[in-house]
Amino acid sequence: MTLFAPPDNAFLNLPSGTLNGLSEEKKVKLVLYHVLPKYYSMEDLVDVSNPVPTQAGGEHGSLGLNFSGRANQVNVSTGVVETPINNALRKDFPFAVYVMDQELLPLEFTQAPAPEGSSAPPMEKPAKAPSSPAADGDGSSPAKNGGGRKVDMGVGLVGGLVMLCMAFL
Repeated sequence: MTLFAPPDNAFLNLPSGTLNGLSEEKKVKLVLYHVLPKYYSMEDLVDVSNPVPTQAGGEHGSLGLNFSGRANQVNVSTGVVETPINNALRKDFPFAVYVMDQELLPLEFTQAPAPEGSSAPPMEKPAKAPSSPAADGDGSSPAKNGGGRKVDMGVGLVGGLVMLCMAFL
């Protein structure tokens, strides 16, 4: 298994409301989007046939990731985000954990569904909203504190998945 783990800062850099606007089903898909059902070394990721299916998309290639680069520098792309894989927290078979700077958002999560029978262009990515003081008056904003509990839940889900995978090793 291969897991891509974004650090806390990756969640803080998302546009305000990105995670809060997802249904529970999409939150689960987002976590599974960071997991490949097969072990890949950095060298394997350079030569892999794109797109690589994730646990979120099943075997038909939907919700896949694309990889490019050279042996010591690999980039991962979702169609929305392209980010380098910075280092490996674990790289020994049968389980690899790689860190990257940005959260991997699938293209389908940033597009509005077109009305049936319509060929309307996909919705543009929403502009980052300016931060405003929090309701409790402490001067912090939801964008600065990661959107509150929902971001903590997302980080907890990814962390829990890592711990679960480590338990099987």
